[in-house]
Amino acid sequence: MDLKDIEMVLVLYSEKSITKAAEKLFVSQPALTKRIKKLEDFFRTNLIVRNYNGIAFTYEGEKLVSYCKEISTTYQNLLEEMKVSKEEISGSLAIGAAAIYAHYKLPKLVHSYLDQFPKVSLDIKTDLTARIFRMLENNEIAIGILREGYAWEDEKILLSNEPLCIAYHEKIELSELLTKKYIQYKTDPHLQYQIDHWWNERFSDRPKIGISTSSVDTSIELVRAGLGWSILPSIALDNFDGYIQELTWLSGVPFTRATWLCYKKNSLNSRAVASFVQYVEETHSTTR
Repeated sequence: MDLKDIEMVLVLYSEKSITKAAEKLFVSQPALTKRIKKLEDFFRTNLIVRNYNGIAFTYEGEKLVSYCKEISTTYQNLLEEMKVSKEEISGSLAIGAAAIYAHYKLPKLVHSYLDQFPKVSLDIKTDLTARIFRMLENNEIAIGILREGYAWEDEKILLSNEPLCIAYHEKIELSELLTKKYIQYKTDPHLQYQIDHWWNERFSDRPKIGISTSSVDTSIELVRAGLGWSILPSIALDNFDGYIQELTWLSGVPFTRATWLCYKKNSLNSRAVASFVQYVEETHSTTR
């Protein structure tokens, strides 16, 4: 027996009609009848009897209704207490985030978090991962959202692990990359090393760099305009309407980049920090 069964019993008791109860529960009459029979089999007794007016509850059914009312009231009280508890969490929370994650993913995460914890005040800093890493080490921020390449030894949660992709304005074979201009997105040393390694696995000549830029958005627009191809993280390509090919190493393993939420364990003494960490753990299927 679960909350849906409790709701069914209380609706049946209120409506005194299988037809009306089925309409209110948005199920078919045969489906509702089957659920009633399943519940009666569970308790090994008849809970309702049909009469010319609709249905009536047996003595055992009346006892069940009484318990269902108590459980429903207790459950609603629990929901209210949990809501009040969340609303009581307040204070400030300093978050540092790698710029690319802050641009493409953080707004949605922050919006949904603040829906549940509206009294928390956020101070968000965006920068290169290396600088966010140092801020976290120096306790300038409580939570750091870091791109792969920095070994954080304390607590962390995996937020995403997105593919690296070839982006071009039209379909292109990997063998054609040598003859096309490369739009180089200047990124951190760790990712640049990986991109160079991926390239060197396949080609002996260097790519023909046509344009260099430090902005992912600029790179995408240059690619969209047909000025060359680029290697970009898929996190930035949701609205790109050109050709995208996810990359793999020669071994066949996908070429991906992880993003981690990092924090110090003792920072959980702050209810604001603890609530944010718990929220992320509950809404992300990946684990530590």
